[in-house]
Order: sequence, then structure tokens, then C-alpha cells
Amino acid sequence: MLIIITSQVIFRGFESKSVRLNNNWVNIAGQNRMLSVKVLNLSQLVAQGEESYRKELNSVKQDIEFAIRTLKFGGKITINKQELLVPPLNPELLVLHQNLKKDWFAYNEQVSQISSKLYAQHDKLQQKQILLKAISSNEKFIRTGNEIIQRVIELNEATQTNRVFWRRFVLLSNVFILLYVLYIFWQYTLKPLQKLSEVSSKMVKGQLDQDIDIKQKDELGQIAEATNDLAYNLKEVRDFVEELGKGNYQVELEMEKKGRFIAEDSLFMTLITARNQLITLKGENEKQAWVSHGLAEIGHILSAGDIDIHVMGQKILSELIKLLSGNQGTIFLLQQEEEKTWLELIACYGIHEERIQQKKIPYDGEFGAGLIGQALIERGTIHQVGVTPEYFEVKLGAGEVKNGNLLIVPLIFNQTEVGVLEVGSFREFETHEIDFIEILADRIASTILNIQANKKTNRLLHESEEQKDILQAQEEEMRQNVEELRAIHEVMGKKQKELERQNQRIKSSELVLTKALKQLEEQKQTLENQKIDLEEANDVLHAQEEEMRQNVEELVATQESLASKSKNLERQNKLITTSIYYAQNIQQAILPSQEKLQRVLKDSFVIYRPKDIVSGDFYWMSKINDEKIVVAAVDCTGHGVPGAFMSMIGNTLLNQIVNEKKVTNPSEILKLLDKSVYEDLNQQKSSNREGMDVCLCTIEPGNEQTNVCFAGAKRSLYYTHEGELIEEKGDRFSIGGWQDNDRKSFISKEIKLNIGDRIYLSSDGFVDTPNPRRKSFGTKRFRKVLQDSIEISISEQRNTIEQALDQFQQDAEQRDDILLIGIEV
Repeated sequence: MLIIITSQVIFRGFESKSVRLNNNWVNIAGQNRMLSVKVLNLSQLVAQGEESYRKELNSVKQDIEFAIRTLKFGGKITINKQELLVPPLNPELLVLHQNLKKDWFAYNEQVSQISSKLYAQHDKLQQKQILLKAISSNEKFIRTGNEIIQRVIELNEATQTNRVFWRRFVLLSNVFILLYVLYIFWQYTLKPLQKLSEVSSKMVKGQLDQDIDIKQKDELGQIAEATNDLAYNLKEVRDFVEELGKGNYQVELEMEKKGRFIAEDSLFMTLITARNQLITLKGENEKQAWVSHGLAEIGHILSAGDIDIHVMGQKILSELIKLLSGNQGTIFLLQQEEEKTWLELIACYGIHEERIQQKKIPYDGEFGAGLIGQALIERGTIHQVGVTPEYFEVKLGAGEVKNGNLLIVPLIFNQTEVGVLEVGSFREFETHEIDFIEILADRIASTILNIQANKKTNRLLHESEEQKDILQAQEEEMRQNVEELRAIHEVMGKKQKELERQNQRIKSSELVLTKALKQLEEQKQTLENQKIDLEEANDVLHAQEEEMRQNVEELVATQESLASKSKNLERQNKLITTSIYYAQNIQQAILPSQEKLQRVLKDSFVIYRPKDIVSGDFYWMSKINDEKIVVAAVDCTGHGVPGAFMSMIGNTLLNQIVNEKKVTNPSEILKLLDKSVYEDLNQQKSSNREGMDVCLCTIEPGNEQTNVCFAGAKRSLYYTHEGELIEEKGDRFSIGGWQDNDRKSFISKEIKLNIGDRIYLSSDGFVDTPNPRRKSFGTKRFRKVLQDSIEISISEQRNTIEQALDQFQQDAEQRDDILLIGIEV
């Protein structure tokens, strides 16, 4: 087919070129015909005295003469501003060309007479005769040109007929050649390719037992041989993978069994590497499963609520020795009384009775207590392998271990030393077992501290109740003493008034005084007696005052006792605060790390400011199948520890819905989240009304546009498009809470964004932030800050937003948790 097309193109090219060149002759003849008429007109204008046309007349004559010369000898000529290539005139037309040249000379002679100055001297009759001769010469010149055109057309037609014949001949020849080539192509190419195609199709369907029988020695034969080898190798690969799928990780390839060389970048080496990785992964999974099982088993013991540390420690050792296939173990608790510190044995397993009696080992924090004390001093695990008393003596809590292995792990939680865990075995401990015991030691220490703290708290509460009762009794006694003092003062006041009245009566009358002198003496005696009574009453008052002073001293002592208890409560509060900081570490661990955010969302920022140590707000992100990114900003009910618990529940439920169930539609995610919160918190039967507000969207990047699908539970999504900030409101329902679960409806909304547009997800803590006058930041100010910072980079926008927040808040106390996520698509 290519031969046919090529030959036809060549013939058409030759024909087209020949016709085009012959047509150029026609164009020259046509131009001469037009120019000859122009010459006649110009000559008449010159004859009329228009000398300005003489130059143009001469130029036109030269063009005609150049065209006549080019028509004969060939060359380039410009016609209508187009340059044409003219071949030499066909010899058959030379006679006509000679006639054309003669006609031009005759015509030119007549034109010269008309354009000469003598022409004006002739009378009109002579001028007319000269003009008629010129017209006749021009007509003859034109006829000769037309004859040339006619002969060129006839030659073109003859040439065309001859070329058609040869074209048909070549076409038929090409058809026969093509048929022969097709036969050869079918026999040695298509037929083998058909066989290869059939076998390849069967290989694709898994039928690897087919064999290609092609005996050719060319490339197709090599392909057939390679395909047979490929089928054999694929069959071996299939069998190898099937064995791996059955869990037989000891399977070997035929090449391995025969010890043949396997290239590093080959499929077989990839399969061998995958098998080895599966063996390694299986071992790691088994170890991880063993660790998880062990932590779960002992976790049940730790969370059982035992308040007796000895009983709990005995249960832990029994389960731990069983898990480790060990032989013996001990738990020592760090005790302190006044200036003495010692390690006391609280639980043991498989220890000789003599060692059990040595329950207390002195410990000063620098020396002593053997290896168990050294583990506490170094705050690290001590692993002794092949311990034998023949080589060295060591003071061990577990005594002597013959040809055994010993693991001593300090019990430390939040830098607080609690005790030592000691485990012995006849076999060497593996790395994952040591890691397991170290993790377990941290949890045991935490549990022991909690038990001790609870006991101490209960004791302090009991003592506080007793002190409260004592204070109430002392207060009642003091009240009674005050009442008695008040009564005594009233009696003394009455007696004083009576003496004053008596003195008044004495002064009022001398006569009465004289007459009553005797009576006065008697009264004097009475007063003496009353004075004695008053002195006795005064002694009683002094005694009561001393008693009150003692009561005050007792109150001061009681206050000092309460101050001491207050310090203890402060220490308890510090422990609780430490636990909350530990909860903060856990909460930080479940949040997406900054590295993950930058890896998945390169141009983004997160402003996250908890009100307390832990937060009720959290942000969540997941990438699904390298196609979609799900991002959420969640505001749980409350803040602090209650809010943190709700945030952990929300994080777990989102992982289940998106990562496990593969749900990516935002409205479906919110519906399932609402249902899970409602059911998990048993809100249909209890008064629990905890819930959360959610701003959630799915981002699907594209080449030119990014699709964003949004759904909100009482939270809006802000986004920028073409330089404008737009708010897309969420639904009016919360997740969980008091609203009727059956009446809730969440709707997904599609948004098309261009490259460089941004979206913002937030909680209500940002707009609720107060200033020193308790005025909130507000939605209007929040929108303005976003709108004013659209044109700058995403990182600069974060700094601008935080500066605006800090300048507004100043030193005012934060009202709620703050969360804002910004993403540039």
C-alpha cells in the first residue's frame, strides 16, 4: 500500500509540476495580450501631449519584450506581484514564437509612430489610418498569443493522457506486488502473531500451560521462545505466591533450589525479598500481638480496682512469669519514714523462703541495695545474662540465679521513683520482651502511685472530718464561755448601779446620813462582803480568759495542721495536674503531626490554642487512596478534661467511619458520627447531652480545579474564590446532644475552586475570644482579618491572623478552646 501511495504521489507531483509550468506560458501570453492593449492606450495619451506617460509606455514595452524573451528561453518572471518559473518553450512552438516576435515588432513600430512628435503633424485622416494599422497589428499579435495558448493546452492534454496510461500500469503492478507482500506478511508475521495473541490472552486469564510452536529463527521466533519462558516463569511465580497466600513462608523458587544466579532487579528477587519481608513482618506481628496480649492481660489486673498493693503485685507477677516463661520474680516498693529509706518486698514468685524473710533492703539513693538499688539510681534497665555465683557475687532481690538471666527494671512514673520490678529466667530475654517489661513497669508505677494517692487522700479526708468535728465542739464551748462572761458582766453592772443609787441617797441628806450611820456601817460590811464576791468573780474571769487563750492556741495548732493538709492537697493536685499533662501528651499523639500536615497539605496552617492543658477542640485529617483528603475541625462540648475525653471519642469514631468503612461523603460521615455518639454515650436512655460541632470537607485535587465537598454541624466553611471571601453555612444540627436523632439531616455541598483559592475550617473559640473589656472578637472582625490577608502567602496569613488575635485579646483570659485551619488548594 505504501508503494502504491508513493508512486501515485510521485506521478501526481510530476503531472502537477508539468501542468503548472505549462500554465505559466499561458500566463505570460495572457499578460502580453493585456500589456499590448495598455501600450496602445499609453501611446495615444503621449500623442495627445501627455509626456508624463512616455516613461510608463517605455516600461510596458520593456516588460512585453522581456516576457517574449523569457517565453522562449525560460526563466523567472513576475506577474501580478507573483514570481513564476517558466521553462524553455517547447520546440514545436518556436515557429509560433517567431511569428509572435514579428507581430510585436510590427505593432511596436506602429505604436512608435503614434507616440512620436510627427504624429501630431498628420491630419486626422492620416492619424486614423496609422491608428487602424496599430490596432490591426495588435490584433494579429493577440491572435498569435492565443495560438500559443491553444497549442500549450493541447500539449498538456496529450501529456496528461500519456501519464494516465503509465499511472494505471504502475498501479496494477503495485497491486500485484502488494498481494505478494501481504501473503508473505500473513505467513511469516500475522499468523505467528495470532498464535502469540491467543497464547497471551490465555496467559492473561491464568492459563499458563500453553506452548507456542513457532520454528522461525527471526525476531518472532525469539519472541515465541521468550513467551514460553515467561509462561513457565509465571507459572512458577503463581505457585510461589499461592504458597505464600496459604501462609507457607518457607517456600522456595526453583532457581533458589538449584542455586542459580538471580539478578537484583528481577521479579524473582522481588518475590524473594517480599517473602523474607513477610517472614520478618510475621515475626514482628507475632511479637506485637504478644506484647498487646500481655499488656491487656496485666491491664485487667491493674484496672481491677485492688487497693491492696501486695495482692495486686502478686497477681501481676503470676501473670508476668507465665507470659515470659520465667522462673522467678519480685516487686520492691520504695518506702520512706523520717530520714530512713528502704526497698520493701511486696510481692514475689518462685523465691526461696530465706530470701522472703529479707523483706527490707536499705537504700540511700546513691549506694547500697545491690543491683535493684542501682537500677533506681541509674533510672534504667539492667539486663544480666548467664548469672552464675561461681564467677561473681551480686546482691539480688531474687537471690542467686544459677546459669540464668536477670532483668531489673525501675518503677518510675513522671520522674517519681516508686520501686523495682525484677524477673529471672533460664532463657535469655528477647528485645521485644524487654520492651514489654519496660512499658509494663511504667504502667505498674502509675497504678501504684494512684493507689497510694487515693489512700493518702482518703486518710486526709478522714482526718479533715475529725478536725472539723473537733473545731465545731471547740466553737460551741467558746460560745458558751462567752455567754457566761456576758451574764457575769450584767450582774456586775446591776450591782454597780445599785451602789451608785445608794451613794446618791447618802449625798441627798445629812440627816438621813446621820440616822443611817449605823446602817451605813452595816452596808459597809455588806460591801466588803460583796468586794470579796467580786474578787472571786474576777478570779473566775481570769481562769476563763486563760482557758480562752488555750483554746486560741489550739485553734492556731489546728490551722497549722490544716495548712499542712493543704500542702498535701497541693501535692495531690500536682499529681493530678501531672496526669492531665500526660493526657495532653496522649491527645497530642492522636492529632495529625505537623510533618503529616505538610506532606499531605503542603500549603496550610493550624492555629490551635487549648483554654486549659487539654482541649475539647481537635483537628483530624486522612488521605484516602491518594485521591481524596478528608479534613475536619471539631468542637466538643466543654473544654479541659471532659472536652478532651469527647475529643478522643470523636477521633476514634472518625477513624472508624473514614479509614475503616471508607466513607468519604461529608454528609454521610456526619450522619454516622451522630449515630455513633448517640449510641455509644447511650443518650437515648440517659441524661447525657454531650455532643460536638463539626466543620468537615473532602478535598479532591485536579489539574486545573479542585473539588471541595463540605458538610457542617452548626459550623460554617469559609473559602476564597476570585479574590472574594465566601461563607458556606452548615446545617443547624449538632452531633449528639439533646436534639432528636431521627429528625437530623446533614447535606453535602459541592464547591469548585481554582488553584490558589483557600478554605478555612474553625471552631467558635476564635470569634468568642474576649478582650480586657469582655467584648468578643466577633464574626465580622474574623471575616475582615481573613479578607484583608487573602493576597499574601498562606504562612504570612497565619502570622497576620495570630497578631490580630493577640492584639485584640491582650491579657484577657481565654474563654474557650481556639482552632482554625487554613488550606490553599
